[in-house]
Amino acid sequence: MELKLTKTMWGILDSSKEEDRLPSTWDRLFSQLRDEGYSAIEACMGPFNPFAGQANELKALLERHGLVLVAQIHTCGYPISSRAVDDHVRSFEERLREAPPHR
Repeated sequence: MELKLTKTMWGILDSSKEEDRLPSTWDRLFSQLRDEGYSAIEACMGPFNPFAGQANELKALLERHGLVLVAQIHTCGYPISSRAVDDHVRSFEERLREAPPHR
């Protein structure tokens, strides 16, 4: 078994701040995290995703810095409150499309 040090983006990147949604900000952050020994980042896909709409840029920067993404996906409470399984499956698939393709 191999343990990989993973840094959550909760409290680090704020999806409501324009600067935190810029690939140049991520580039600096990912470089620092890699230098600190991290192998992965964990980020929420969905309403709090600081990388929303920029999956290709995120993938390129993760690869450049040798990091992988642990995508956190919620399908309850938010963004949907439905109890129907089909609604949760649909929400999961939408959130999954936000994440960059993995290697």
